[in-house]
Amino acid sequence: MRKPNFFIVGAPRSGTTALIHYIEQHPEVYMSAVKEPYYFCTDFHEESDHFFNREIRFPIRTEKAYLKLFQDAVHEKVVGEATPDYLYSKLAARNIYEFNKEARILLSIRNPVDFLYSLHSHLLSSGLENIADFKKALDIEPMRRKGRQMPKGLFWPSSLYYSERIRFAEQIKRYLDFFPRRQVKILIFDDFKKDELGMYKSILGFLGVDPRFTPETKTHNENRVSRFALVNRIVSELGDMKVGSILPPKLRDTLTWKLRELNSRAVPRRPLDPGLRKTLMKQAEPEVEELSLLLNRDLLTLWKYEKTGVCVSLSDGKSIGINPS
Repeated sequence: MRKPNFFIVGAPRSGTTALIHYIEQHPEVYMSAVKEPYYFCTDFHEESDHFFNREIRFPIRTEKAYLKLFQDAVHEKVVGEATPDYLYSKLAARNIYEFNKEARILLSIRNPVDFLYSLHSHLLSSGLENIADFKKALDIEPMRRKGRQMPKGLFWPSSLYYSERIRFAEQIKRYLDFFPRRQVKILIFDDFKKDELGMYKSILGFLGVDPRFTPETKTHNENRVSRFALVNRIVSELGDMKVGSILPPKLRDTLTWKLRELNSRAVPRRPLDPGLRKTLMKQAEPEVEELSLLLNRDLLTLWKYEKTGVCVSLSDGKSIGINPS
C-alpha cells in the first residue's frame, strides 16, 4: 500500500479546491478520493471530542484507515491528499513530518481580511456557523472561547476563533520548522488567480512530474448560499461518525459533498462594508508585515494596506511599510 508523499495543507478559501482539481488530473499524481480526511490534525480531534463528550467528528483516525484511502495508487510518482485546515492545526506539521519526512508541502494564502470574509460565508452555508452577520461572528469570539453561542453542528470549537485563523506567519513557520524549504511551496492566491496555468506548471516542477501536462480548468468553490439552511444544519449536526459507521468513507464523503452542493446555489458575495474592511485591515497589518518578512515579499503593497511609518527591510534591500510622506 502506497504512503502519501504530498500534502496540500491550506489555507482554506485560498484556491485550494482549484489546486486539487488541477493536480489530481495529472497522470503521474494520485490524490485521495476522500476530500479533506483530517487525519493529521489530532489537536482538532481532541478538541471536538472534549466539546461533545464523544467522538462525533473525524472518522479517519487510525493509520490503517488512512492508508486505505490510497490503496488504488499503483504507478504514480506522487501520492497525496488535501486538508486545508492542516495549516491552522498546531500539530499537523509535526505529525506529517513524523509520518513522512520526505513529503512535499503545498500551501496557499491570501489577504487575511478577504480570507476571513470568505471563510465565514463558507462555514455559514455549510451549517458550521450560526451567526449570519460577519461582524457579530467576529465580535462574539470571547464568548465562544467560553463555550457559548456555538452552533450545534460545530466542527470543532477553535474553527470559529477567527482572530487565530489569520496568523499565517505562525502557521507557515510550523512547517518550515520541520521541513526543508525545498520541500515547501508557498503560493499567494493573487498570483494564482492572475496566472493559474503558469502557477500550475511551477507546481508540477516542484513535484517533479511532467510539466507539459495541461489540465481542464473551470471555476471552483465559488461563493454559495444555502437553499434550505435547515438541511445543512441537520447534516452538520448528524456528525461524521454516525454516518461513517454506516457508509464507507469515500461514499460518505461523496454523498455529503453532493448534498451540500444540491442544497446551495452560487451567489456573488456582497462586498465587505468599507468601514469594517478598514478596521480589520488595521488589525491584520502586523500579521501582514510579519508575513512579508517571512516570505521576503511586500504584501502590504500587494494587498493595499495603509503605510504605518514602520520600516520593514526585505533581504533584497528593499523596504516596506514606509510612510511616503
